[in-house]
Amino acid sequence: MLTGQRHEKKETPTHLISDEVALVLYAALLATWIGCLLWSSLASHLPTVPKIFAWDKLQHFSAYAILMFFSGNFFRSLLKHRRKGWITGFLFTVGFGLLMEIAQETISTSRHADWKDFVANTLGAGLVFTVALLKKEKL
Repeated sequence: MLTGQRHEKKETPTHLISDEVALVLYAALLATWIGCLLWSSLASHLPTVPKIFAWDKLQHFSAYAILMFFSGNFFRSLLKHRRKGWITGFLFTVGFGLLMEIAQETISTSRHADWKDFVANTLGAGLVFTVALLKKEKL
């Protein structure tokens, strides 16, 4: 080794939380959001929202984009595989949206299924799914 030269050791990046803690956190967020969606999908009387948020399809799009974010991260952490996790999250989110529309038609007495809601749900999930797959993972 020449004098004056220093070999710098490459440091591996450290994560703020462990993989196990992340999995539990994503599971809790996912379960909480699923509970919110179950309630808002099947409740008879929903609270009113500010007029800017009153467009039903925007609510569906946003709610299922959030569900996709939570489910994609949960399955990515659970499966320990980025692409498979996000694909599984997308299938879960779309399937859940379909089940909620079916439940509105068959279980609820005051709510009805709407194929346009299902499309809005899928588009919200699809946006997050696309962004997640296009995002470069930091090493």
